[in-house]
Amino acid sequence: MKYGKFVLFNTCPNELDDVHAFNLVWRIHMKRLLQSLILILLTGCSMSKYNTVCVEHIDSKSEGDRFIDSLKALGLDTIIGYYDGCSGCVQGIEKPYYIFWGTGNRWHVTKITKYSRFNQITGHSPPINYVSENLLTIENTNLAAPKFQMSHYHYDVIRIILNGNEIIYEIKDYEKWNNESAPRVLLIDKIRSKLFDIPQSEWRGLNYKTEKRGRCKCPLFRAGLDSTFQVKVPQ
Repeated sequence: MKYGKFVLFNTCPNELDDVHAFNLVWRIHMKRLLQSLILILLTGCSMSKYNTVCVEHIDSKSEGDRFIDSLKALGLDTIIGYYDGCSGCVQGIEKPYYIFWGTGNRWHVTKITKYSRFNQITGHSPPINYVSENLLTIENTNLAAPKFQMSHYHYDVIRIILNGNEIIYEIKDYEKWNNESAPRVLLIDKIRSKLFDIPQSEWRGLNYKTEKRGRCKCPLFRAGLDSTFQVKVPQ
């Protein structure tokens, strides 16, 4: 004789009642155990600590150009700006703007990102000799047009102020592939090389802004339901 998942042989009525009672108690116990497990998981989620994260609050391109304009207003005429931009990219990319300027025999550099302005560092120069020797070529040489276009791409903007001349140009990443030896492209590579020589420990952010965000992931929902959430907490 079969009852549910149990197979009984020669079972008398009293024994059958005992089996039903055992099954009922077992089901009640497992139900309560499952409820307790769910409660523990949900409580763990609700008690998840908040994380402090940096937030974007600066238009680094506009701020960098304004900083260069302020240097020009002070009478400085040896300035090189390099903006590392991105079009159609995901959030979180810093989009830094680096600015070199010379005062007498000393060089200074700073940077501005979407998250903070940074300190000024003295003693690191841009590739000024290359710029001086190739200024006219950089200004007047155009790049070969690419055979295709991309909707999402990194791009570089160079702004040069030297001896009363000002040059501004922009190059998309995919435009470089057929123009590796062009002076405009080589200048970007040389600027990046100079920036790579600056130890990261010398950079100090001056005005980061933060907010607290809660984030919780419960193992209970791994089968299909997403329990991730974010909460912004006013400062």
